[in-house]
Amino acid sequence: SNVINPKQFKDFMVGTQGSFGGIGFVFGLRDGQMTVLNPIPNTPADRVGLKAGDQILFIEGEPTINMPLDTAKWKMRGDPGTKVTITIYRAEWKGNRDFTFTREEIHVDSVESYVLPKNASSPAVLYLKVKNFQKATTDEVRSAVQKAAKENPDFGGIIMDLRGNPGGLLEQAIKLSDGFMDRGAIVSTKGRTADESDRVEAMPDEQISKKPLLLLVNQGSASASEIVAGALKSSRALVVGDRTFGKGSVQKLYPLPDNGALKLTIAQYLTPNDVSIQSVGVQPDLYVYSASISSKKARMGKPVKHTLEGDLKNAFVKSGGDAELPKPMAEVQYLQKSAPAAEDGMEMEGEGMDGSPHGGTQQKSFSELSLDEKITRLGEDFLISLAQSVIGEVPEAKREGAQREELTKAAGLSVAKANEEQQKKVAAALVALGVDWSDGPAAEKGALTVFMGEDYALMAGSPAQIKITVKNTSKSPAHKVWGRTKSDNPMLDGLDFVFGKIDAGQERSWTTEVKTPKSLPSRWDPVTISLKSGSAEDVAEGKGGVISRGVPSPGFEYSYTFSEKNSDSKLSGNGVVDAGDFIELGLKVKNRGEGASGKTETTLRAEGENERIYLKSARHNFDAVKPGEVKDAPMSFEFKKADDEGKFKLVINVTDADSGAVFSDELLFTAGEKHAASEDRFPPAIKLSAPPPLRTTAAKIKLDVALTDDSKVEDFYAYLGDKKVFYKNAGQGKAAAISFEVELEEGSNILSLTASDDKQMHSSKTFIIFRAKEGQELALKTAVEGK
Repeated sequence: SNVINPKQFKDFMVGTQGSFGGIGFVFGLRDGQMTVLNPIPNTPADRVGLKAGDQILFIEGEPTINMPLDTAKWKMRGDPGTKVTITIYRAEWKGNRDFTFTREEIHVDSVESYVLPKNASSPAVLYLKVKNFQKATTDEVRSAVQKAAKENPDFGGIIMDLRGNPGGLLEQAIKLSDGFMDRGAIVSTKGRTADESDRVEAMPDEQISKKPLLLLVNQGSASASEIVAGALKSSRALVVGDRTFGKGSVQKLYPLPDNGALKLTIAQYLTPNDVSIQSVGVQPDLYVYSASISSKKARMGKPVKHTLEGDLKNAFVKSGGDAELPKPMAEVQYLQKSAPAAEDGMEMEGEGMDGSPHGGTQQKSFSELSLDEKITRLGEDFLISLAQSVIGEVPEAKREGAQREELTKAAGLSVAKANEEQQKKVAAALVALGVDWSDGPAAEKGALTVFMGEDYALMAGSPAQIKITVKNTSKSPAHKVWGRTKSDNPMLDGLDFVFGKIDAGQERSWTTEVKTPKSLPSRWDPVTISLKSGSAEDVAEGKGGVISRGVPSPGFEYSYTFSEKNSDSKLSGNGVVDAGDFIELGLKVKNRGEGASGKTETTLRAEGENERIYLKSARHNFDAVKPGEVKDAPMSFEFKKADDEGKFKLVINVTDADSGAVFSDELLFTAGEKHAASEDRFPPAIKLSAPPPLRTTAAKIKLDVALTDDSKVEDFYAYLGDKKVFYKNAGQGKAAAISFEVELEEGSNILSLTASDDKQMHSSKTFIIFRAKEGQELALKTAVEGK
């Protein structure tokens, strides 16, 4: 339960109603510039000829530089019949052009549909991408099916793609499920009282289609999409993909006087078998996962666990229907093709709410493709191809009215073929790297020995290689040997090492490359690898350690000068912020850290809903900033109007993309009042007499901290994870010395130190300390020497 602010509530209503007053195009960021990505057909934007790639420079005369996409979206939206002017730049034009639009009601479809052509193993099928559930979703699905039946009367079945569908209207999820069912339960809700509980049954009326139906789901399928998956899985469809998100809570919205809303959780969803999906999700019938293989890295096993609803803090636990999550009827692993990298700055968020990714990292968004390109991309999606092949295995005479029994038989044939074909591809990819992935007897426990050597060292910003060797000490060969690591360090957890066939008495090695960011902190982590051989689990285990060595990082502070000019000479340079002032903010950014920064960006943006700040110069980039070096970053803007309280806020960000160092500060000014001509903005500095150990057997460590500030240090905090372990008011001086002890937990401890000053500026340092269990060998000499 939570309170939704007016903007969020308005966005939510647009998402459920499927329409808004606006111009009609999808936009996002390309190379830092607000850009049209895709005009929506038959809208004002489409009719005047806006094109993908057009740059949006001004909205109602306000520059879009550093303007948040959400702010731009609401400036362009408005009531139908009202007008808005935007300024567009196009490379082939001699100058910029203004377009004044009369807003119209823009309808955003929640369903995309394509007929995928027949192939050697399958007839043509109808593909439906259901992006969310809004008031017209079921009607859109029905229309798409009717159109496909008219234009392609022989299409063999339907693939409904619910991947990445976050949910929406419960009423539409029920209606869509009912459209493909003629009997049985759709969903139950269980609340605290009988009045808050209900059970919905399918109506025995005409179905949208009786053709074979397969649903595609993943961990992004949540809420209403899980209701559809659970209902249709229990009646007539097969579900293909990954386990869903597990959001089974029922929430009701209560409008508030400020045009926001209270979202109150009142009940839980139960599937037709009265099983709660809360924190559990819907298990697919066919679980599909990928393998990826290269000379530098491989992934052979199932994906490392992703965050689901049940992993979130304060998530509800399931209640009612405590049956165990059923296992999939079959599993399919496929070899993933490498995909081109996505373009920098692509954000599919904006006026048209495109939101139509179809899986995979792509160079272009799906909405930017031509129809033929879309059909091609869909055909390259393995889950879609697998679903289409299942439909192809259903005998033509039995397709109309096909139920789960027929689909299950067809899936058995299709899965067997897919697994055989894909495993051949996996084996061929490994053979190309010198790994024998032939079938044969698995290793017995005790037959394999793992050598991980001494501690490996990772250096921040430099690629590193981790090599593991396995020796077969038995008298028989071991086949299909591979292993996966476990570690508290996310960079080292879930790494796969592939050895293949190991003959008796022989050794095989695999080296995995680890790319370390420049922001890598110093830490030591134990690493365990568990080996598998064929279908045999945990045939051997190896243990080792990895030391990560951070490099000196940059840190930022700045000062500024503030001067204003006004067309009214009486108001120009009077030291007061007045409407109409053109303001120059002279920033001087200093790297006060011990390490040099890489590509560093300094930006200025206005923050607030009602004020009007027109940014003129608001971004500066530097290739590098050395320790102690100062860079000029002059900014300028035009002040039009303050907020309802007569104030306006500026946000200054300094970001080093290489190290991940970020400095953010807010400046608050009041219209009509005197402003400072200059000011230093230096956050407090934190220095330790000695850094804490990377690893220790001690239950406690002592820290001696020195705090300094150009003004007054106020507060100092220490957190271990999310638990506050120390606080002290630093005494309002420019310097403070603090000593304290911290009790460590066994395993990895993340210790964060934060100091604040009287200007509400903050700085922090983070350390990671491993405390060994009683009796655990640490090899401290190795750790100190950094081998």
